[in-house]
This record gives sequence, C-alpha cells and structure tokens, in this order.
Amino acid sequence: MPKIYTVSFVSYDELSTELYGEVCAVFDNYGMANVFAISEVADTLSYYDKGVAQLEDSIPNEWVITVDCYTVTYKLQEFTL
Repeated sequence: MPKIYTVSFVSYDELSTELYGEVCAVFDNYGMANVFAISEVADTLSYYDKGVAQLEDSIPNEWVITVDCYTVTYKLQEFTL
C-alpha cells in the first residue's frame, strides 16, 4: 500500500485562545518530508531574536517551539492510502 507523509503545524496563543493550523506540504517520501519539517522549524526559530524561542523535541517527528505565551507545533505524520 502506498504511503504519504504530511508536514503540518498548529499555533496557539494563550492570550487569545484561538487555534490556527494547516498542512504545509505532502510528500511520498519520508526523507523529503523530514528535511522540509526541519527547515520549517529552523525558519520559525530564525524569525525570533536569539534566545527568545525555545525548541522542545517532545517525541520523534514532532517539534514544539515556545515563545512566551505562544506555542507552535510542527508534526510529520505517515498515512497509508
């Protein structure tokens, strides 16, 4: 059965209680999806001044970035078609 890999993100601001998210990309190859996800995480971290954003690797294929009361989570998921 063929597989696809999605890279998605969700962001949450404790002060507004709004949740926002979307699928960033879809790949047919895990390696390409992983490279894309790591690139997105690096881009998000580079947006903030050094030391302001904290990266927490909580589980494989999921990256959590926190900035004060704001959280962004990137996730790489595998789906079997």
